[in-house]
Amino acid sequence: MASWNIRGFNNPAKVTSCKNLIKNYNLDILFILEAKINNPVTMDSWFLASHTLFPHEDSYNNFSLSNPGRIWIKWNTQKVSFKPLFTSSQLIHGELLVGTAFVGNISVVYASNSITERQLLWNQLTHIAENMNAPWTILGDYNCCRFTHEKAGGIPLHSSKLGELNNFIFKSGMIDLASVGHSYTWFNQRTDNPIHIKLDRVLVNSHWLNVYPKSFYNVADPGISDHSPIILLDGSNFKRNHRFLFKNYWTKIPAFWDDIIAVFSQPDNASPICALYHKLKTLKQHIKRHNWNSSNTLKGKLDHFTELQKVILTQIQNNPLDHSLNNQLKEVNMKLSEANNNWINWIKQRDFHPLIRKLTSALDGWKAKCLSFAGRIQFLRYTIFSTVAYWIRGSYIPKGCCNTINKICSRFLFGGDITQKKLQMIAWKDTCLPKKYGGIGLPSIESLTHSFGCSLIWRFLHQDNFLFTWWKDHYHSLWYPHSTKNSNFWNHLSIIASKIKQCLTLRIHSTCSYSLLWDPWCKGKSIMEITPPPDANSISRTYMDWQVKNVIEHGNWLIPFDFNQNIVAEIIQIPITDAATGCLWFNTTSPNSKAYRMQYYSNLSEVSWYKYVWHKRYALRFSAYAWLAFKTGLKTADQLIRRGISVEAKCKFCAETETHSHLFFECDFSFHILKLLIPGFESLLLRPNLFQAYCFISEQNYSLDINYLYSLLIGATIYYIWRARNDRLYGNSADCPTSVAKTIKRAILFKTSH
Repeated sequence: MASWNIRGFNNPAKVTSCKNLIKNYNLDILFILEAKINNPVTMDSWFLASHTLFPHEDSYNNFSLSNPGRIWIKWNTQKVSFKPLFTSSQLIHGELLVGTAFVGNISVVYASNSITERQLLWNQLTHIAENMNAPWTILGDYNCCRFTHEKAGGIPLHSSKLGELNNFIFKSGMIDLASVGHSYTWFNQRTDNPIHIKLDRVLVNSHWLNVYPKSFYNVADPGISDHSPIILLDGSNFKRNHRFLFKNYWTKIPAFWDDIIAVFSQPDNASPICALYHKLKTLKQHIKRHNWNSSNTLKGKLDHFTELQKVILTQIQNNPLDHSLNNQLKEVNMKLSEANNNWINWIKQRDFHPLIRKLTSALDGWKAKCLSFAGRIQFLRYTIFSTVAYWIRGSYIPKGCCNTINKICSRFLFGGDITQKKLQMIAWKDTCLPKKYGGIGLPSIESLTHSFGCSLIWRFLHQDNFLFTWWKDHYHSLWYPHSTKNSNFWNHLSIIASKIKQCLTLRIHSTCSYSLLWDPWCKGKSIMEITPPPDANSISRTYMDWQVKNVIEHGNWLIPFDFNQNIVAEIIQIPITDAATGCLWFNTTSPNSKAYRMQYYSNLSEVSWYKYVWHKRYALRFSAYAWLAFKTGLKTADQLIRRGISVEAKCKFCAETETHSHLFFECDFSFHILKLLIPGFESLLLRPNLFQAYCFISEQNYSLDINYLYSLLIGATIYYIWRARNDRLYGNSADCPTSVAKTIKRAILFKTSH
């Protein structure tokens, strides 16, 4: 889909441009903004025919609410349909469907130039956001910016003009979607006073990113309009023909010659020219599989932009006020900066290739491929993430490498094969959460990094080795204000220290080496935080390098006379102890990595069902599937249809619509199994869903052992019902409820007897 402020959809050139945009990006729906068409004209059949964009087209507009018309939506009825739910002069909101499958909620906006009128738009969108629990995107022309750097030229943006869009994003919880292409979406078409500004953008909610995690939008060339079209893409790969460039440095790589020998040693099964064509095509596919295929591209781009920058700078020396040259220089500078960052990131990632190779080899081995879902969880926990944790302790892993590790681990867990991209129902960031917060208990790379940072900070506060002494002399304190001169690693530790500040209690003893001014030893705050600004400036110059032990003598406070008297009174109230350990972590003197990781997730809320799934005597094989069921991570028919996959919507047991709540346990088949295993469910008048089934067990006056047993039974029931469902769907086998119940009983007896 795409949105384009075409600045008047009332001449053949604009229609042709829209058709070309649809063809180039294979669009099925186009949102035309600032159409400038009066409502009566849309009743003219000739006008509609001459402004048709799709062979089979339907459309919707808000021309009756604005004059001239502002928004006109056109879509290909053979592929998609749009169901409008709310319309105003600046907004059309509705649902996008592919067949009967729900794609998401779409809001297209063309905001007014008036701040007062735009406030009505923000109110309307905020009201929609309050009731939104499905994928939702807002795209179009907002006629305002988020940041000052989104405007170049003209009068600089004042911060007061940035609040309205940022306030809406904050209130609604929307996210600025990643984009590619041009940075600015509007140009005033003037050479004497050029202005470039980002007025068009795409916002999405978290549900959208869960369903379409790779989605982004492209800011394309503006063509005949002064606005660039924005094309929303789901991130799936699509094939584009492009020329093949042979690189001379390949001849120095042994693997290249191995590929040539392997390909050209194959016998010919066609005419010589066809055989040669086939072998060259096969060789091209072999080359593309290697990492060395495109490494030189990054360096080549960097060299090209560097040389181009030199040429433009030489020309500017003779004509420094030439707008064209200055625009070219600005564009080249941006591209040069991007190419340089990409090259540096590639070099950084190259240093971690041994780690990536080791993880890939472990996840792609024959042993790993033989594991069940529960086995893959254990393999990731005790093998893969142990290796990652070891590397984290020795280096700072780049973000690109972290993304690669997360991708292959996610493919391994949910698909069993890291080489194939399969549908994953649960986002990896939601998987790598503690069990009490709705995850499966695997550590994320971010939490491991945070945990190591916390442990290093803990040692920094307690030990005085050469490294920590140098850090204190050079940086003063972890809570000292950031500086661009600091190393990235130190700034990383400082960020973590600011996050865990409330977790620490710094106890004072006569030899403690805390920073006098910057460490939070004064009732959780630093001296600089509680000192008034005039006094703070004075003492910071005098006592920058002082430590707390410098103001303690014979077990008593000896505060310098130039300290503020209110601060002195606060300090005197702090006791000086003889404790060997001067720091506490939530009242404990020996925190572990688990405590650090749990602090990383402390801003999350516990899920109410985790104690049912992860009870004291859980079996991972069964609890893992109960977790999938609670997270709607099983590939039921409704979830597949929602993602645009055409499947039979009926339940394989009772012919009702298949959903998670129906399968567990509103279905006759599954509820009958539950009653055979736990007779107490006979007393229920209505069928329970999964959560209600667990709640029913917990509300009975059973002993803990019986509660654990019944929770284990429900988890096993989920597992074997899912297996029975798949056996009917793929295995051409149909067990009755009694047979499934007997299988579950045998599994539970085996589990409880060992």
